[in-house]
Amino acid sequence: MRRIEKYPHFLFTEDGSGTATYVCKCREETYGWSPDATYQVTLFGKRSSLIQIPYGEQKIPEDTIVFVTNDEAGTDVRVKGNVLKYDTGQLHNRLWI
Repeated sequence: MRRIEKYPHFLFTEDGSGTATYVCKCREETYGWSPDATYQVTLFGKRSSLIQIPYGEQKIPEDTIVFVTNDEAGTDVRVKGNVLKYDTGQLHNRLWI
């Protein structure tokens, strides 16, 4: 039986000069298929991605450029965008791009 990895992706921030900095492991889920899609469109004005990160990670400010990759080297990019909202939860933190 295969184990499911809770955080299979890698989260990076990017500064104005294009320098990428690794932040933490994460799980990216593209919104658009879920029952929450209508809520997301209303809240953000467009469909977005939800990125779940481990509880206790440092808050990432809104408008920070972030990207999620499939590999630790940061070359296989899944999604990239500006942070629209960051939420601290009990089990994990969430951010939307």
